[in-house]
Amino acid sequence: MYIEAARGGHAGAQRRLGSAYEKGELDLVIDLVAALMWYQTAAERGDSHAQRRLAQAYEFSHLGLAIDLQLALMWYKKAAEGGNYVNGCAQWRLAVAYEDGELDLTIDLRLALDWYRKAAESGYSLAQWRLGDAYEKGELGLVTDEEEALKWYKMAAEVGNGCAQWRLAVAYEKGELDLTIDLQLALDWYRKAAMGGDEDAQRRLAQAYEFSHLGLAIDLQLALMWFKKAAEGGNYVNGCAQWRLAVAYEDGELDLTIDEEEALKWFEKAAEGGNVDAQDRLGWAYEQGELGLVIDMEKAQKWYQKYNEAHRGGGR
Repeated sequence: MYIEAARGGHAGAQRRLGSAYEKGELDLVIDLVAALMWYQTAAERGDSHAQRRLAQAYEFSHLGLAIDLQLALMWYKKAAEGGNYVNGCAQWRLAVAYEDGELDLTIDLRLALDWYRKAAESGYSLAQWRLGDAYEKGELGLVTDEEEALKWYKMAAEVGNGCAQWRLAVAYEKGELDLTIDLQLALDWYRKAAMGGDEDAQRRLAQAYEFSHLGLAIDLQLALMWFKKAAEGGNYVNGCAQWRLAVAYEDGELDLTIDEEEALKWFEKAAEGGNVDAQDRLGWAYEQGELGLVIDMEKAQKWYQKYNEAHRGGGR
């Protein structure tokens, strides 16, 4: 059916065949040459999905193509013509490129702002969040305007953008963005952000359940659940949650039984992600033979050195 429609000139069917040949779907064998051909055909007929896929392929050397930033830029611009969600994705990419000087473009904050606005008006939530952020901080050539910032944050948050939901939660908790403190609204936005996977919000909920913040009663089981969710990953926020789990397993907190093996696992995860407290703790553990480890001064020194590089100070 798709093949017949594609051969008959249906751009949507052509793009679908491109995707199917790229991913081995619709009982087709992966064939990047065929995928590229159908994407190209659909893109030339004005299909914005195909245009964006070609832009990505030229930017990142997909589909067997060599990187060609001029062609990537050309296809992003074609895909950006319009006002739907797919156009918004391409508009966002152009905005970031003009802001950061990518795709061989010279930094141009006026054009970046124009593309962020177009993407935001197309319903692209990251662009809505970025406009909120820019109005709050006075970036992209804008004058600080908390009312405009709040408008864009709310718009992004209402369609599920975790960054915007987090920002609203913090603002309601602390009375920022000219808002009155409202712990119930703060809690509502933290929960929405956390359920959507925002790690900052997950960690904040964990702390709130542990210490009875945001009007919550202490609930160590829920605190533990949210710390574990926040610990999945390798960035700074994950590292903070990993550190908290490690300490809890070492000391028997959060209603956990002391488990040095689990403590060591979480200290290692946190340390490998750059958490300096975990790096220092591992250095001490290897130096003293704690957490079930055999004394190993070489490994102790390795972790102290990582700690020192971040802190420009000494270990323990």
